[in-house]
Amino acid sequence: MFKRFCLLLFYLPLLSFSQTLKISGQNLRIGGGIHLDYLFFDSEESSFDYRGGKRDNDFLLKRARVKLWFSQTHTEEFIQFGLEPGLDKPVLDAELDLLLKPGLRLRFGQFKPPFSGERLESDLASDFIEKSLASNLSLSRSLGVSLKYFDQTTGICWEGGIFNGEDKWKNSTDSHPEIETRLSWSRVGEDFNLRLGASYAWGKRLNQSSTPKSFKGKTTNEFVFFLPVEVNGIRERWEGDFKLYFRSFSVFGEYIHSWEERKKVNIDVDIDNDGIADQQILCHRSPLKEQGWTAGFTWLVTGEKKAKRVVPKSKWGALELIFRAHSIEFDGSSEGIALPGLAYKGNEVNETSQLLSRKSIDEKLIAYTLGMNWYLAPGLVLEADGIWQSFNQSFIRNGHHSDFNARIRISYWF
Repeated sequence: MFKRFCLLLFYLPLLSFSQTLKISGQNLRIGGGIHLDYLFFDSEESSFDYRGGKRDNDFLLKRARVKLWFSQTHTEEFIQFGLEPGLDKPVLDAELDLLLKPGLRLRFGQFKPPFSGERLESDLASDFIEKSLASNLSLSRSLGVSLKYFDQTTGICWEGGIFNGEDKWKNSTDSHPEIETRLSWSRVGEDFNLRLGASYAWGKRLNQSSTPKSFKGKTTNEFVFFLPVEVNGIRERWEGDFKLYFRSFSVFGEYIHSWEERKKVNIDVDIDNDGIADQQILCHRSPLKEQGWTAGFTWLVTGEKKAKRVVPKSKWGALELIFRAHSIEFDGSSEGIALPGLAYKGNEVNETSQLLSRKSIDEKLIAYTLGMNWYLAPGLVLEADGIWQSFNQSFIRNGHHSDFNARIRISYWF
């Protein structure tokens, strides 16, 4: 892994200036990027991060990516490799597109499903160090096939597809696919760029070949505060989003709603109301309701025009102020669990609820991010984010737990 990373550091500057290559009759385009972070973890959060261990005041190679695009007259292929430490499978995207007619294509392989405007944007070119909390409710990538149409004249884009409903190379737990579709409209003017979008997903996730799990809740610094619980039945999601670039400013927002059925699932039950599991039972539970949202703005204080790739006016670069509020909520059944021989009812708990001293699996997290981006050159950015977050359901500090942490990143992408 270390040798691959050193080779990547050597070749990235060369590749960024290379032109499209011709290989066996195909056009080859190369892209990629690196994210190197320095983390300042809150001591309390890191002590609870029993899966990742203590990582405060340390460097982290968050991303090291290489992207390859191959194109011919009627086909396009896209492959993305992740070379950062910790990835079990380095191939993140493997996509084949059949170009049926202008604006219409059929997509096969593993790629980002058409759900959530934020999720569809590249991590390498994001204004913030990490995606918002709401992105926990969308799949990073999934295996499937989709049909996509884009009309350049009207700015209307539609995509719909069938996916296995699992994340990144994971096999489906049953034979039922998930349907995902998205409709968006964009308009580009001299001083602005506007995008409006909405997505919908529906599918069954049944306990057949293996046990399906709910979405995971984790902070932008990878602290897992809600481990997936067992689900069985229908999962339905919908979302709406917008993004506007106007001169030196951008504003954005997104809301995601999700619910997952829990028919005949194994759950841990707390009988004596101390927050600790006493026994495990098989029962029907009300659907797990999940919702997340994000809203914020950016402002290039040095006056450059806002775009995905900012071009500084000065040799000293461009400065950008960024702010974001974001939240996610996991709402399980509030009804008690009747047990034989007991006059009172128990509560459902799981591994993380016990770790954070919660009396149930429910949790709501809200966070505020304030930071600055220093664009040294197109694609080369020094980023700094401070994040304050509050866990509303934790009993660690009189009913809630809040903390502050920060991160600095040097980002290079092309």
